[in-house]
Amino acid sequence: MKAIIKIPTKKNRGAGEPASSTYSRCEYIFLAVKAGAERVVDDRVLWVIGELGGFGYPARDARLMAEALECGHEHLAGRRSRHLILSCEASLREDERADAFARLKSSAPLLARALGAIRWIAVAHDDKDHPHIHLIILNYDPVEDKRLDIRPTVLSRLQDLDWTPHFDAGKGSRKEPRSKRGKAVKKAREKGAKRLIQEKAPVIRKLKKFLKVNNVPKMEPAELADWLAEAELPPGWKKHKLRTPSGGRRTDPAIIIDGVGLKFSRYFKTRKMGRQPQKVDVILDNNIG
Repeated sequence: MKAIIKIPTKKNRGAGEPASSTYSRCEYIFLAVKAGAERVVDDRVLWVIGELGGFGYPARDARLMAEALECGHEHLAGRRSRHLILSCEASLREDERADAFARLKSSAPLLARALGAIRWIAVAHDDKDHPHIHLIILNYDPVEDKRLDIRPTVLSRLQDLDWTPHFDAGKGSRKEPRSKRGKAVKKAREKGAKRLIQEKAPVIRKLKKFLKVNNVPKMEPAELADWLAEAELPPGWKKHKLRTPSGGRRTDPAIIIDGVGLKFSRYFKTRKMGRQPQKVDVILDNNIG
């Protein structure tokens, strides 16, 4: 049995809380029923475990857990906690789910230790086709008195799963699900993605036209984000997430056109050029014309 580590891209909708707070970003993880979900049974959250180093105790109260993680290092700037997901492959059979959750539960503290975290919380979810846990860790190194250095290279190394004896070595995958529920979830996800593209087709056409008028050549997504960040955009357009707050490049840039956000990774078609970096084709999704 294999697993995979991911950093979630969803933004939490916590109201009245700072965007950088752990509570505003992670409250939804503790909810028994996911907002807007058709599934209403109270078994989404299977268990909550953690190690808070004397600053609190694992509970189902998201605010208390967030406060326990965040306290003690307010003097440092930046995100006080980090959120990762450790999940099994989607091809598991229904009779393998209990064993998968046991493996995840045993691996949670090992992953936190591998990341260098001294405080952490793990929450298991049972609302998708693949068993998974959310791991929220204290983003602080008390020895160096600085934030943890969790770069993509660190996560890439951890994908080998050599830090846990509970899973087979090697990165897992998210291929075709075998269970009835897994297939239903996959079908609903594909339907939602298609509907989303159709709804955003008008603004995608505007972006295509703008790039064509300005003779923008094919380039990497990061290069195109740099170009848009310096360009004079039409009225109603906003340079939303083309660069980081410090002016650096984002791994997944986005732009807002007439109030609609467009992520480059979702709407741009890329083309492999041998060993050269992938180039962004200014002709976006073929289905939009």
